[in-house]
Amino acid sequence: MTKRIAAACCLMISLGALAQDPPPAPPAPPPPPPGISEEDLKTLAKDLEETAAKWQDAYRYKGNWVHPSDIDPAMDRRLAATIYGEASVSALKACLQAVKAKDPVSVMYITNRLLEPLARANPETVKAMLPTVKGLYDKYQYKIFPVINDFRPFQIPAGVVPLPKLKEIADRQDKKMGREWEVLRHNEQVRAIGVHYFRSVIQCNEPQLDKVLIDLMVGMEARTVGGRPPVVWLDVLDALSRAPMDEARAAAILRHTKLMALEETLYIHNKAYLSGTKATILPDAATVFMEEAPHPSGGIRLTNMLNNVRKVAKQPQRNVPTQVEVQHYAGPLYTKLTTLNKQLTDAMRPPRNNDTIASLRTQIATNEAIIAAMARCAGAEVTREQFETITKRAENDAKVFVTARGSSQADYDKALANFGQQIHDSVLTREQQDKIKPKPVDPPPPAQ
Repeated sequence: MTKRIAAACCLMISLGALAQDPPPAPPAPPPPPPGISEEDLKTLAKDLEETAAKWQDAYRYKGNWVHPSDIDPAMDRRLAATIYGEASVSALKACLQAVKAKDPVSVMYITNRLLEPLARANPETVKAMLPTVKGLYDKYQYKIFPVINDFRPFQIPAGVVPLPKLKEIADRQDKKMGREWEVLRHNEQVRAIGVHYFRSVIQCNEPQLDKVLIDLMVGMEARTVGGRPPVVWLDVLDALSRAPMDEARAAAILRHTKLMALEETLYIHNKAYLSGTKATILPDAATVFMEEAPHPSGGIRLTNMLNNVRKVAKQPQRNVPTQVEVQHYAGPLYTKLTTLNKQLTDAMRPPRNNDTIASLRTQIATNEAIIAAMARCAGAEVTREQFETITKRAENDAKVFVTARGSSQADYDKALANFGQQIHDSVLTREQQDKIKPKPVDPPPPAQ
């Protein structure tokens, strides 16, 4: 073939390629599934009544306990395969309103099981269901244990007690513990409804709803008595941690000043919360809800969540303290600070003792300086020996902190910050300093 012929062939091939039809457009994404039919959903809700009866038998007071996965495996598989679409909304609302069971706890159990597939629904379906889920969240409230003013009827008296009397007391104790067990089961189901609500809000992916949920979480964390047990704020935090995140949503979350203030409050803090679902039930004394110290701490969980948000928003991440730093070093300092501040308040009342007041102020400033240093060194895995060095230095510089505190809050904050930086520079090893060195927000530009 001559060069002329070869060139002509190439030209014909090129013209042929240009004459071909353009490549087909990619197929449109399939429409969302319509979801379970109304008839099938009604059947599912009806069958859940039998599952609830099995659950009641397993989890009532002195029940026939079995592992949750063994109560009704077939129902678990049915629920896992159930899809809710926009066409399912009206039927699901009707089923939730028509739940029937012998007792309120079983009603809540069936309700929670019906809500499980909602976690896999598309945002439009969840938005349509959100008012209903919010109504359920508002409807069911936590219970407290019945108040008993006299425990003598529940206690075995000293000396020889006739068997009929012992049986009477034992029966009375059983009834007491049974009623208190029901409080815990009730509260567990209330908490589960809350989890469904929090996750539904997150699935909607709307900034205003995110703000409502964050404000709710901050209020829960601050609450100490009455209402919803404060530990449930961690359920909201868990929901936020699962949120699908883009840069706009991340930036909006980081603009919530209440959320940032909560992180400051809980940073390197090992705070305990009241549980509404855990208690040691006593046969002859008052039963109270347990205190729970989250592990890892709530502060660590919050900073981890916010660091994931910061990463998406291309903002600097914050050093995450270790559980040892929080629990064994900073934690006791916060506990001591609470006691010292109470003692200072009492000492300020007449008759005042100036020496006692001065001593307490020195101790408070010293503790706060150590906390500031631990916050500056968070995540460096400070050793026990290093912590002791930090403590001694803070005690030696106590007068500096007291003087700064007496001057102004700005001077005090500056003194604490300077102390923290000095500790970072002189106590931490080079490896520890490198470990907590801020990471660049964006990758560096390519070399020219």
